[in-house]
Amino acid sequence: MNSSSIAFSSREFLRMIESLGLTGNWGWSFTTHEQVWSPGLYNVLALEAGTVRPDYDLLLSLVHPDDRPALEGSAEIVRTGFLSDRTFRIIRHDGTMRLLMSRGEVFHTPGGEPIGAAGVVIDVTDRERIGLAYADAARRQGPQAENGIPAGNGAAAPGCQPASLTDPDPESAAEAESFSPEEAIDRRHLRAARALLDWSMADLAQASGLSFSTVRRLEESAEGGTVRSRRAAVAALRAAGIDFTRAAGDAVAIAKVG
Repeated sequence: MNSSSIAFSSREFLRMIESLGLTGNWGWSFTTHEQVWSPGLYNVLALEAGTVRPDYDLLLSLVHPDDRPALEGSAEIVRTGFLSDRTFRIIRHDGTMRLLMSRGEVFHTPGGEPIGAAGVVIDVTDRERIGLAYADAARRQGPQAENGIPAGNGAAAPGCQPASLTDPDPESAAEAESFSPEEAIDRRHLRAARALLDWSMADLAQASGLSFSTVRRLEESAEGGTVRSRRAAVAALRAAGIDFTRAAGDAVAIAKVG
C-alpha cells in the first residue's frame, strides 16, 4: 500500500461516515477568506449543496437564539484565534430543530497569528432523545430506579442499607477535598482563559516567560508541555486577572476578575 492509496482510503472513510447523515466538516482560510463545507455538513443543516455559499455566519444564523450568545462570532475567532467546543441547537429552514456538537481548531503561524480554522459538526439529536427517554423512565419507576435498584426488587439483605450512586464514600470525599484546580487545567482551559484576556499565544508566551512553541504545545496537545510550563502559563493568566476555581466534581470554572 502506497501513500496515494492511504490518502484515497482516508477520503473514502470520511465519505462513508458522512453518508450516515450525522456529521459534516468545514474549513476556513483567514488569509484568502475562502470557506468550504463538506457534503455532509450541507446534509446536517438541511441545505442543498451549491445553493448557498459556505459561510460561518450562515451557520450561526441557524443557531437557536438562546444558544447563539455562547458561540464565538466570525470576527472574534479571527481576532482572538480561539474557537471553543460547543453543543447547541439549530433551527433548519425546513422548521426542524436539531442538536449539534461542534469541535473546532484555529491554526496559527509560527509567530502566533491566526491563519485559518477547521471543524467538525455532529448531529447528536437522537442520542440526546434516547438519554432523555431513559431518564424519564427512571423517574417513572421512582426513587428505587434513581438509586440504581431495579423496580420490584427492593429487598435488601438484613442489616444492609442499599447504596445510592450519588452518595460519596468518605475516602472519595477526602480525595475530592484534596483536589487542586491546577491538576485539572488542560488545553481547553488555557485557550478559554487567553480568549477572556483577548491574548494571542504570543502574548501568553511573553507574560509567562515561555517560548511560543511551548505555549503552542500546551494548547494543541492533550499532553503537551511539562508540569512546570503549565504552571508558568497558569500563573501568568492568574496575574492578568483570570480566576480558576473548582466547580462540580473535577470541573474547572474560569472567570475574569478585577
